[in-house]
Amino acid sequence: MAYQVIARKWRPQIFEEVIGQEAITRTLRNAIEHDRLHHAYVFSGARGVGKTTTARLLAKALNCHKTESPNPKPCDTSKEGACPSCVEISEGRSLDVLEFDAASHTKVEEIRDIILEGININPARDRFKVFIIDEVHMLSKSSFNALLKTLEEPPERVVFMMATTEHHKVPVTILSRCQEFEFHTIPLKEIFGRLRMIADAEKIEVEDHILLEIARSGEGSMRDAQSNFDQVISFSEGAITSENVGIALGIAGAEVVIRALEAIGAKDHKHLFEIVAGLADSGHDLGHFSNNLMICIRDLLVYKLAGEKSVLIESSSLDEANLEQIASRFSETDLIRCFNSLAETSVRMRSANEPRYLLEIGLLKLVEMRSLANIEDLIKRFESGIPTHGESQVQEQSDDTASMAAAADSKKKL
Repeated sequence: MAYQVIARKWRPQIFEEVIGQEAITRTLRNAIEHDRLHHAYVFSGARGVGKTTTARLLAKALNCHKTESPNPKPCDTSKEGACPSCVEISEGRSLDVLEFDAASHTKVEEIRDIILEGININPARDRFKVFIIDEVHMLSKSSFNALLKTLEEPPERVVFMMATTEHHKVPVTILSRCQEFEFHTIPLKEIFGRLRMIADAEKIEVEDHILLEIARSGEGSMRDAQSNFDQVISFSEGAITSENVGIALGIAGAEVVIRALEAIGAKDHKHLFEIVAGLADSGHDLGHFSNNLMICIRDLLVYKLAGEKSVLIESSSLDEANLEQIASRFSETDLIRCFNSLAETSVRMRSANEPRYLLEIGLLKLVEMRSLANIEDLIKRFESGIPTHGESQVQEQSDDTASMAAAADSKKKL
């Protein structure tokens, strides 16, 4: 049998396996159980968070043959005994569940051929005829208009499920005729747990902190994280190392981020240039490195304000020793300034022709910002009568000017 990628092999087969969207799956299961089904649904959210998967599971639940009515617990097709309808829907070959990509079928003529011409034909075998439209926002205006009447008064036993990553591009007239579900990005802890389960089942040797890096690379997308895991496995020979992850995915590991934080804390300008040069020469994603550095700065701030045992830093790429050592070099104000400045740099890097130079200057700004005096300290020194740094310089210059004037006066008298 041909190799099946992890994202497809471990695709959820039951509602309980959909990670991070419990509120949505619970609502859909309850609707099926209490016979409160709607005729049209819109699933919106970021890529790889379970929109199309949930649509397929709902289609399975509507047409499962294990029960005489829609089944809130459809067949797990990875196990024996699954009904033919659930198997065919999972494999994408069901006659009564039609799934198509709107990006490839934007014209109104195609919508008529795919949907409108066959919508009045009864299901071939199952209870419902289901249309799953992926990336529905890509349809043309005329295609949306063609769907309006059908969505408002669909034939009996027809259900529409539409998925989109750009909810704002779907016309309000379409949305008003549907039930809407917004899928959220998946928490890092949940992605890590799923990857750990897959690694154990596949007997893949990988340490937790490395698996955490792979989970973080998904940026809230389960599918992206699983695809990256697949890529790292293909690159590695034997046990997976942090170096393998960096080379395979083109991202900087926690070690490089720690070095950068230490260089900022030590005001080591040269080392920061060397770090960026190393990343650029290795082909690493500089934007990803900048984002990781921002996350670590945020973790340092939480550590200083909420303490080392805070659940808010459980998934930090910095261990307790690193958090304590690096945090001691920065004040809370330093970290806030650094985060805001780096966030601005990250935004500018996205559209820059030379992101390397922007990152270099951005990191140098973090060093120089630490030389700025805290406004509260300046106020306290002013109130106590202690001259500030600027006042000391002015006083020194004034003293020097007075001395020079006195010397010139004495010379005239002589």
